[in-house]
Amino acid sequence: MLEAGHVLGSRMLLAEKDGTRALYAPDFRTDDGLTTRAAKPVECDELLVGTTFGSPEYVFPERTETYAEIAGWTQAQREKGIVVLGGYALGKAQELIACLNEAGMAPLVNEDVAKVSGVYRKHGVKLDYITPDSSEGETELSRNFVAVLPFNKVNSALAANLWRLYGKMVHIGLATGWAGRRPMDADRVFCLSDHCDFPHLVEFVEQTNAKKVYTTHGFDAAFARELRGRGMDAEPAFA
Repeated sequence: MLEAGHVLGSRMLLAEKDGTRALYAPDFRTDDGLTTRAAKPVECDELLVGTTFGSPEYVFPERTETYAEIAGWTQAQREKGIVVLGGYALGKAQELIACLNEAGMAPLVNEDVAKVSGVYRKHGVKLDYITPDSSEGETELSRNFVAVLPFNKVNSALAANLWRLYGKMVHIGLATGWAGRRPMDADRVFCLSDHCDFPHLVEFVEQTNAKKVYTTHGFDAAFARELRGRGMDAEPAFA
């Protein structure tokens, strides 16, 4: 099993039999995050690759740029009121916490995010966050706080509820690889993904030197066509 870089503990699978090497690379990322290390391509004969963002329009900014945007926007909006950032409870939320930590902020988190983040801590990932039921949480709730919550809980309805409860402006931000591609109910959407974008997918496949490539999920058919156009033997795994 090899590091996949998607979330903590995610792995690619390399198998070998009778001199043939096969690599299964589902959800993976080839650049370092704040809480995970990058996946590295290995040479193989057959490759089964996930293609969530396997279309040319998906080109992500450098992660360091996105981290800076998130931190800067959060600090600016916090001066005006409450800030809530949304990301998947597993993986994205921990990246957001780490990003805020680097900017000197420890966000409030709910039970779902705290549970997963506790596992990250047990495995050596440093994350500083606050739970609302702690004494520190009570203090934090009395001022302009920053929170990291699961993606599906962060929207304008939440903002309205918090405004009624605390009487302060509420600023909503979301972190997703689908930024700019799908409508989002938020004040700001940041392009931050736990997957490879299109150029990094192509680069990864090329560096494996696979003789046969199978694509799966997302843009599987389109990405297979792209690879064939580059002279590779590729087809969707589940046509």
